[in-house]
Parts: sequence; structure tokens; C-alpha cells
Amino acid sequence: MNLQSNLLSQKETAIFFGITVKTLIEWRKAGVIRAIKINNLVRYDPDEIKRVLRENREQNRRVRTKYF
Repeated sequence: MNLQSNLLSQKETAIFFGITVKTLIEWRKAGVIRAIKINNLVRYDPDEIKRVLRENREQNRRVRTKYF
């Protein structure tokens, strides 16, 4: 199995999150999401995407619980 075939491109990842590639790059630079560089290509592991989604859900739940 080819590891790279499971990884998502920047464009695919941005579409998944509903953001622009520019915003995704900003997230990466800010440490919101980790990427894998293969030669000059930037790829995202689906497990990392799930982690970001899970953490965001947990943060939103804490905010709602705190105020409601």
C-alpha cells in the first residue's frame, strides 16, 4: 500500500474544511493542523484532519456549556 495515496492534497483538504487553500496554509503556519511534506508537495493525513475536527468540536462544546 502506498502511504502517499491515503494523504490529501492542500486543495482536497481545504475543500473538506470549506476554506480556501490560503486559509489552510495559514492554519498550518499557526500550528492548527500538521502537514507532511514529500519533496515539494504538502499533504495532510486523514487522521490529522479528524484530530482537528474533534478538537474543534470539544472546544465548541466547552464554550456552549460555559454560557448556556
